[in-house]
Amino acid sequence: MTQITPIRFPRPFPSRNAAGAMRERLVEMLVRLRPEPGSRFCTEAELVQASQLSRSTVRRALEPLVKEGWLDRRVGDGTYVGPRVAEAVGAAGASGSGDDAQKRSEAVGHPLLGRRIIRMAVLIFNIGDLGHDWYTPPILEGIDLDADKHRITVELLGDRDADTESISRRLMRSQPDVLVVLSNEPRHAFVIRDAQKAGIHCLVSGTPHLGLRVPAIHEDNRQGMQLAVQHLVEKGHQRIGLLLQRTLEPWALERHETFSLALADAGLEADEAMVHWVARDEPANVSAGAVDALSRYLDRRQPTAVITAAAPPTVCLDRLHRAGRFRVPDDLSIVSFEQDLAADHWLDGLTPTYIKFPLTEMGRQLAEMAAKAVAEEPIPSCTVLPAELVEGQTTISLL
Repeated sequence: MTQITPIRFPRPFPSRNAAGAMRERLVEMLVRLRPEPGSRFCTEAELVQASQLSRSTVRRALEPLVKEGWLDRRVGDGTYVGPRVAEAVGAAGASGSGDDAQKRSEAVGHPLLGRRIIRMAVLIFNIGDLGHDWYTPPILEGIDLDADKHRITVELLGDRDADTESISRRLMRSQPDVLVVLSNEPRHAFVIRDAQKAGIHCLVSGTPHLGLRVPAIHEDNRQGMQLAVQHLVEKGHQRIGLLLQRTLEPWALERHETFSLALADAGLEADEAMVHWVARDEPANVSAGAVDALSRYLDRRQPTAVITAAAPPTVCLDRLHRAGRFRVPDDLSIVSFEQDLAADHWLDGLTPTYIKFPLTEMGRQLAEMAAKAVAEEPIPSCTVLPAELVEGQTTISLL
């Protein structure tokens, strides 16, 4: 075993993501020199002098190495070689790689040839109430399913106080390799901007941030609306309404536009009067006025079926049903885009017919996209995954 001090870096560090580059070179050095775990490592001052980088950059390079076990930082005493070096040496010996640093790095999955550990930060918008968040858990499940395959570790970033500056500060301290933004809040564009300035790869799910030219993955809203209209037409419905929330976000515009096109393709009149817009409110705060407005729409337009393409109108519809305004599906068939339709609290326990988003698959593909981003491999600017229609008890045939 070899001591690793003093240290020398044979070439300068890049100006972009210097902390990440230093992190990788230090791991390569630990694997190559094979110092004894527990032996003293360089001080921050020595690393600053050897690298000609700032102390804050050096600290950002060291923090993940401590978390991953390559180094052991003892408060008031200094930094020591961590236990993971012994694992690296054992893996290298088992692979018969001799003194070849690249083969030793491959043996422990770090970091050459794109096999380094990928540190992923995931920004979610409802971290305090994941039990009622239908969007985030299945995406996280998908990431977790393939995390081992791509050597991904995950850090969760919450947005409970709408304080984007604190999120950016956390990113600057932890310096993850990839930031995945699951939140649909426009203000998080500022977090993405700060992450990009720091050399952090950014990915987004959903449609709100498509204009930022960040690689994105989301459900196919157009294909989902075509499925909904086709399902109702095949059951003999001709007066089909669309309930949307009032917003200019891409998903709403895509569903609205495709609704008219799908009706026309089915030989039905695409009447804009059959579209009803509900104010953009949190589902728990939908007003009595919004419910009354939907009731008047149903009286005037007399649809035999409606497609609820957002959460607020779905809540309004549920309240009218509970008040005995109509019976589902005898008086009104419903196809919903809302994913959070647990049978114990919607339409008196009826199993919904709904458009199911491929959220778990989105998570798995985000993991793959993260691995490609770190390996500097090309990633499509936008990946769109098809939805499926799940038939339940809320639609009836008029044939």
